[in-house]
Parts: sequence; C-alpha cells; structure tokens
Amino acid sequence: VSIEGKYNAVVGQLYRKFAYGMEKLKPGFFGMRDRQLTAIDNVVRELKGVDTGDEVARAAAKGFKDASDYAMTRAQQGGRIFNALEDWALPQFWRGARVAKIGFNEFKRDIVGEADRGALTIFDRDTGRPVTMADRDAVLDRAYRDITVGGGSSAPFSKDQRTFNFGQGKDGADAWLKLQKKYGPGENVMSMLTGHLDRMAHEVALTETFGPSYEANFRALFKSAECAARSCGPRYASTSTIRPTRSPWTRYLPSNSLATAIVSRS
Repeated sequence: VSIEGKYNAVVGQLYRKFAYGMEKLKPGFFGMRDRQLTAIDNVVRELKGVDTGDEVARAAAKGFKDASDYAMTRAQQGGRIFNALEDWALPQFWRGARVAKIGFNEFKRDIVGEADRGALTIFDRDTGRPVTMADRDAVLDRAYRDITVGGGSSAPFSKDQRTFNFGQGKDGADAWLKLQKKYGPGENVMSMLTGHLDRMAHEVALTETFGPSYEANFRALFKSAECAARSCGPRYASTSTIRPTRSPWTRYLPSNSLATAIVSRS
C-alpha cells in the first residue's frame, strides 16, 4: 500500500467517526447560521467536559474524540512514543500574522489574564512544569517568537508539553474560545478540527510507512546523499536534481527535496 493510499484510508476512518458533526455543522451557501456557530462553541465546551444540553454538540464532540483516540492509538501502535495529555482534547492553532499584528503586549496581557483566573496554565518547556513567576516573561516572549516566526499550529502526537494548557470545565473552554477566536482560526473552528484530523492521518501514514523516527531518517538520508554527491561525483544522488512531489500532504514532511522525493516514489 502506498503512503498516499494509507493516508486516504486513515483519514477516511477519522472523517467517518466525525461525520455527524461535519454534516450538521458544515456551512451553507450563505455561510454559518447563528445556531451553527453556537453549536460549534458548544462542541468546544463539551470537549472540555461541560454539559451544554446541546445534543448536536454532544454528538459532534464524541465523534471528534473518537476520531482523535483512534488516530492516537494507530500512532502508538506504529511506535510513536507520547503521553496523551488531557489538554489534547482540543488542538491549538495560533495565527502568526494575527498575533504579530495585535502585538506582544496585548497578547501577553490576554494570556496572563486567563492564567491569573485559573483558566489556563503556562508551562515552561525547559522544565516541563508550570512556569515560575521569575521565568514567566521569558517563556511568554519565547512563545510569542515561536508563533510569529515559526507558526503556532500544534503538531499531532508531539512529546512536548504545550506552553498553554487550557483547563477543563467552563473556564478553560471559555478561555480557549476567547483566545483562539482572537489569535487563532477565528470563527472557523470546524475547519480547524477537521484540519487537525487530516494532520493526524498524515502523521499516522508517515509513521506506519517510514517508522516513528521518519524525520530523523529523512535527515540522515539527505546527509548521506549530500556526502555521496560530494565524494562520488554527480552521477550519484544529487539533492539539487531531485524533483519534489507536488502532493499537498508533503507539506508535513521535513523541508528538503530528498525527503519529498523519497515519499513521492513510494
């Protein structure tokens, strides 16, 4: 089975589990209706353990959780090592351009405000623990730079603790909605959820095809090809002459032409 075929099979499974929510909450010709937008907010609240009394939101949240759990199980069976953190109930997508436009001071003020009222916890990636007051400014500065320079999407199955861990319950859900609508996907939460499932499917396909350390394997192959080109002449693998695939899912691969070329030929 090709990697693309494996991806199609996995993403099909994930979308089937989330099908009810995708059908009920898809936009119409004139966009989202008010009740759909309310239901999507309630999906977030349900994923955070809040009983909203909204049957559509409850069923959609269950479908998303079932899909996420299935993808995590497949990734772990493929050899990926990570702990499924409680905060993984929801992805985080911080829009670098939006965060940069609003600016560091307001971003910091919003984050600290939610942290001070207990709705989220700021973690220090260096220690894996909640940040100390002495280090909080430095951690927030690094988070801001990471988001505005490198993008702020949360990678599926990462072993790293997220910097911003939104709590369970109403406060955590409200903080997630407030900050993600201001600094993330805005009202487009459903596209963010389906996009996250898509990224999970890509990761599962790559892991099951090339192993749990596929990024390191690609880097090693790339380095080996560079060495071969320098030592053995141009008739050996030259990274400058490899044509990368145009397959859209290769945006999740390490950014070098050898990696994409290897995958495109599988």
